Amino acid sequence: MCSRSSTLNTSGASCREVPAGGRWAMHRVRYLRATSYLQLGLPLMSLIMLVDDDAENRYALKMAFESRGHHVLVANNGRDALRKASSMLPELIVTDLQMPEMGGEELCHQLKRRPPFAAVPVILLSAVREPAYTVRNWAAYFRKPAVIGRLLSMAEAFIAARGGYRRAFRASEYHGMSRRQGIDSRRWP
Repeated sequence: MCSRSSTLNTSGASCREVPAGGRWAMHRVRYLRATSYLQLGLPLMSLIMLVDDDAENRYALKMAFESRGHHVLVANNGRDALRKASSMLPELIVTDLQMPEMGGEELCHQLKRRPPFAAVPVILLSAVREPAYTVRNWAAYFRKPAVIGRLLSMAEAFIAARGGYRRAFRASEYHGMSRRQGIDSRRWP
C-alpha cells in the first residue's frame, strides 16, 4: 500500500508514497481505538468491574488490570456495582467481601438472580476466610493481600473460558511494534 514514511499514531495510520506523476499523496486509514489492537495483532481486551470500598485497593487493582490492557469499571460498593453493571455488562467482576451498603456476598447473590449476569464469573477478595456457611455464588476466592500475578492469571483464564478474547491475527504476526513506530507495508492488512 505505501512505500515510504508510514506512521501509526493514536488518531490513525498515514503514509506517503510517490505516485507516477511525482506528487506526494497522503493516504489515511482510520480506525477505532479498539482496532489498534487488531492492527498490532493483539487481542481486544475485556471489561472488568472492580468493586471495593477502599480507594487504594481499587486503584492498585485498576492499574494491574489496565497494565494487561483490560478496560476497568470501578464501583464503591455492591449497590453501586449493580447500578453500573446494568448499563455495561462486564465480562468479569472482582469484588471485596466486606463493604458498606451491600457487601460482596450479597452482590454475588443479586448477580446470580439476574439472567444477564448469571454467567459472569465473580472473584471475591477478602482479608477474612472464605464464608463456609453460605451458597457459593462466586467463581474464585482470594485472601488479601492476594498475589497479583495469580489473580490476573485467574481473571484472564475466566475471561478466555467465556470467549472474551478475540484475536484478529495469529500471535506469530505480532512483531512488538509500538504505537509510534512505522508500519511495514508488507505486513499491513
